[in-house]
Amino acid sequence: MLITHLNSTHQLARIGILTGLLVAFHTSLDAQSSPLTVQPSTGRVGVGNTNPGFPLDVTGTVNATSFRGDGSQLTGVPSGSQWTTNGANISYSAGNVGIGNTAPGFNLDVTGTVNATSFRGDGSQLTNLPTVGAPTIRFKSADESVSSSTIPQNDDHLFFTATANKSYLVETYLIINGGGTAADMKVNFTGPSGVTIYWGTDVAINSGGGNTAYWSPTQSGNPTALLTAANNIVIPTNSVIHGAQITAVVITGATGGTVNLQWTQNSSNATAVTLKTGSLMRVTQLN
Repeated sequence: MLITHLNSTHQLARIGILTGLLVAFHTSLDAQSSPLTVQPSTGRVGVGNTNPGFPLDVTGTVNATSFRGDGSQLTGVPSGSQWTTNGANISYSAGNVGIGNTAPGFNLDVTGTVNATSFRGDGSQLTNLPTVGAPTIRFKSADESVSSSTIPQNDDHLFFTATANKSYLVETYLIINGGGTAADMKVNFTGPSGVTIYWGTDVAINSGGGNTAYWSPTQSGNPTALLTAANNIVIPTNSVIHGAQITAVVITGATGGTVNLQWTQNSSNATAVTLKTGSLMRVTQLN
């Protein structure tokens, strides 16, 4: 209000009344209670509180379509991404990543189905993979010897786990040394209860000129047709390395378990028979 001229007592009275009203309004605003407080004396507005400490002081939730400014002093805002951006790549090195679960136990832990065109690595810990027609290789990683014994023993490396009610083709390639003609070698297969094993030597070759080839099937979980003294794997001298190939068909019953290749000396001899590193067993599930 702009007063340019005072010419009477009445005008002064009017001014006094207006001044009183403004003071009363000002005092009322300063004391106004929640939800809105306006303090003209400080230039502050409180929403949800009666003592605003900032130009706009809100106790409660602010709903807005946008904010302007750098937001550097905002609190209670979710932290930034844990991913690190490097060009077109993103990475995360502080823990595990879970997809479909909130407590990942591995670098990438997925609850659900992963669809991919390929995987890299040995895949040794992958589970639920199709096994029919996909051979598994058991490789002999160290020499193993038997001396002065004709008791069959399980090989340390050439074995596999068979599932119940399945059939397997087992191809075994042996690299043999030592023992001399007095010891030679005999082999066998064992498996879980109820298993049927048909097996035999396809070829037994030695550099001394002796060859044998025959099929010697055995069945019903207790194979007894070891290669005998009459038709064992002949080792002509203790300094010759030679090979033998053995094929087996393994048919499990209601019980799964371990199928073992067994071997020993055919005749006890102090000179050891050794099954060499590089011998292997190739196992193919048929159904």
